[in-house]
Amino acid sequence: MTTGIVLIGIYTLSQAIPELIYLFSIYRFTQSISTDTQTSIWANLGTQNQAGIFASTAQFLIGIFLLFGAPKLSSWIRKRL
Repeated sequence: MTTGIVLIGIYTLSQAIPELIYLFSIYRFTQSISTDTQTSIWANLGTQNQAGIFASTAQFLIGIFLLFGAPKLSSWIRKRL
């Protein structure tokens, strides 16, 4: 069971990391072309990219938890079943 949880964590991270890199590049591009100092970069990103950043960050943290917390999670599941 531990191996399976680790593999799910690796799979989750393999999706989250490229998405975070993509969204970070959008953030940096938006920051570089922004000429209005009154509006924040966060507001210029738009709701789609803001939601993407939150979702990808959550996915990244879940992947880290699954990868490094697999033994504890596995033993917790075994005790509950």
